[in-house]
Amino acid sequence: MADNRPIGVLDSGVGGLTGVRVLETLGPEEDIVFFGDSKRAPYGDKTSDEIIECTMQDVAYLREHNIKALLIACNTITAYAILPLQKKYPDMPVVGTIIPTTEAAVRTTRNGCIGIIATQATVNSQAYDAELKKKLPEAQVISTACPKLVPLIESGHIGPEDDELYRVAEEYLVPLREKNVDTLIMGCTHYPIIRDVIQKVMGEHVGLIDSGGASAKSLLESLDQKELRAEKSRKGVTKIFCSANRENFLTIANAVLNRDIGADLKQI
Repeated sequence: MADNRPIGVLDSGVGGLTGVRVLETLGPEEDIVFFGDSKRAPYGDKTSDEIIECTMQDVAYLREHNIKALLIACNTITAYAILPLQKKYPDMPVVGTIIPTTEAAVRTTRNGCIGIIATQATVNSQAYDAELKKKLPEAQVISTACPKLVPLIESGHIGPEDDELYRVAEEYLVPLREKNVDTLIMGCTHYPIIRDVIQKVMGEHVGLIDSGGASAKSLLESLDQKELRAEKSRKGVTKIFCSANRENFLTIANAVLNRDIGADLKQI
């Protein structure tokens, strides 16, 4: 039985559109409603209680759109709020980033040395470290908080030739490279936006794991299992909402999705 209701996608800002990009590619028949809480971003410097409170408000808004499932396209929200969300909404599949991403990292690593770059809140939660140790007990896991990256990306520093972005990326990534990391989890959905810069600093031999992409694939698998996929013959529609800074949000969103989304983006 097909279910043509939309998939809800949540992020604290624009980065979660990297997950939307994968959903559109692998599930072109699906309608998507994305909300980026750009007014209260970044979530990575908030307390756990603040993260949960903001998230519950965000999801209540997405539920007004009659969503059939929720993709938490944000590592910080996943780390602190996925269990409360799953408890509150048992009727709805809720998929986060951490489990699918660690599964991809374990499949990718050759030497067991896995790096994680994330917001301060995600690093403090140790959610990635714990999940990786469950799956690969002998792994060497090195986590690095990168508090300067999300504000840079949200303010438009996304080009591979951006000197300030490259300098900050080197500050965080060179120590990981020197510790022989062969797999790097981009533990914030903003980071794939600057994938070229990260790859250049780390070197081509390092596998980069996109948390937004891994979680999007996992959500579609969950919909398949629960027989909640939309009719294959239809063409899905993506609606995008942000809570502040529409013009700046639009510039970055256009780059992520590789199209002009001006007609599909509303500020609420």
